[in-house]
Amino acid sequence: MEPADYPSLYGAADEAAGRAKRRYYRLLAAQLVIFVIISLTGTLSSPLTEQGKFFSRVSAFLLGVSLILAWVNRAQHYDRAWYECRAVSEAARTLTWRYMMQAQPFPPDLDLIGAKHNFLAELKNIRKAYSDSESTLAEVALSSTVFTPFMDETRQSDWQKRRDRYLKERLEPERQWYARNARASSAGSQKWMWFIILLQVGAFFFAVVPPNSQVSVFNPVSLFMTLASTITAWSQAKRQDELATSYLSAAQSLAEFQELATTEARDPASFANFVANVERSLARERATWLIQRSLPADLSVDS
Repeated sequence: MEPADYPSLYGAADEAAGRAKRRYYRLLAAQLVIFVIISLTGTLSSPLTEQGKFFSRVSAFLLGVSLILAWVNRAQHYDRAWYECRAVSEAARTLTWRYMMQAQPFPPDLDLIGAKHNFLAELKNIRKAYSDSESTLAEVALSSTVFTPFMDETRQSDWQKRRDRYLKERLEPERQWYARNARASSAGSQKWMWFIILLQVGAFFFAVVPPNSQVSVFNPVSLFMTLASTITAWSQAKRQDELATSYLSAAQSLAEFQELATTEARDPASFANFVANVERSLARERATWLIQRSLPADLSVDS
């Protein structure tokens, strides 16, 4: 299913979330790089030489820049904007699939006009629950499209066609996404862990066997430790260990749903319940992600 087949709110929120995420991590990365440069210039600064005084001034300037970047990141709340827009995007996507599959709150006995009325009401609830995202969404061109031809055509098709489309275009892509990101998060976490260990070993080596002062006045111990601390801070901001566990759990849950599809989706009613269960499982994963970031996660479209 292409982004253009969803309500425009989904695509706009997805784009806004991506923008806020990039801004947040770019500012954070800039701060951490500055800390490393400050550490490097600090080892070269000295009040006794003109060169040392120059590096002292550079360190002071960079420290001021890092404080400004930290203030901008906190004042603009890019992290919260990212989380909220992502929540809006995923909630709109879940709502769309429920609508198309005739799952609650859009049951089969509800005519198209009634289903659309409920859909608009639920979209309004989503935007109300995450109203702080409005300013970020305003940066993105949001069209008036709510119901696409693909949505209405799918909702009005027979239940077997809807089931096949759900399994192929919703359940399997979601499982693959979670499995792929679980592997990537785990690999990223391991990579940074070994890098930190190597830096600490290097710092220990130079602490025990310091460079010959007659050959070099540069002692890399503080630089190595700053690098290790910087990478630790970056890794903690990424939360890769936490995400790997969460994503793996979600992927396994979706794989179990795939195995149960043939037995739990035998007719229109059981299929609607099956869809509701899958979407509820995905909603729990998102709720956990949001709660960990101190955002509301109590929005529900279950009847």
